[in-house]
Amino acid sequence: MRLVFPDFNKANWRTHGHFLTDKNHLLIYNDPGTSGETWTELHIREYRLLRSITLMREIQFTPPAGQKIAAVDFSPSGTNIAWSCSASDGRSLWVSHVDGSSPIEIGHIPKGPLNISDMAWLPDRKHLSFVYNGTLYTVPIRLPGM
Repeated sequence: MRLVFPDFNKANWRTHGHFLTDKNHLLIYNDPGTSGETWTELHIREYRLLRSITLMREIQFTPPAGQKIAAVDFSPSGTNIAWSCSASDGRSLWVSHVDGSSPIEIGHIPKGPLNISDMAWLPDRKHLSFVYNGTLYTVPIRLPGM
């Protein structure tokens, strides 16, 4: 079965990132697909898989004002999102619910390049790992309702 992405004007659905949750849901989000490029919002579509492919909801994720997202990853359940971003006061790593509510900054670098890569939620849903400047880090995540 083929997924169809209407309204190419809202987001570039031809280049996208995707994530399979532990609930057999597929999250697809717009992705500039260009190394080093940042964006100020994500258009996320959640599909239920199995038996049929059904669009369950569309989510407009906008980070706190002034942030430019560099990378994202979703929790195993697909209900939370982590992102690295640049802002006027430096570089940061954030988490929130996938709708953008309850954002929490979990790391901040006042100056320098945003060399965060390989972000991944751990299966326990309570930790996020990432590589920063060649070193692997793991940080605890505590969002309201988790």
